[in-house]
Amino acid sequence: AIYQGIAQEYIYNHLYPVLFGTDISITSVLIKVSFDLLLQTTLLTLPIAYISKAFIYKYGIQEAFRRYKDDILNHGLLLKYYSLWG
Repeated sequence: AIYQGIAQEYIYNHLYPVLFGTDISITSVLIKVSFDLLLQTTLLTLPIAYISKAFIYKYGIQEAFRRYKDDILNHGLLLKYYSLWG
């Protein structure tokens, strides 16, 4: 909840304007969405979700990353995520 609430608010409302500006043209929006889907989600958002789940269910971070990789390679995690949010 802390990451999804506080960190995401900071990322979207404070870092994105610095990185991408405040323009709301279609090009600017596509750049922001692409960055979110391809980099932020893949390298930050989803791994943190898997680490949080590992903490809750009491298994290690290494196992969390193994499950993340397995879900990407064998269960279409990113395709499903992109289909939902992209």
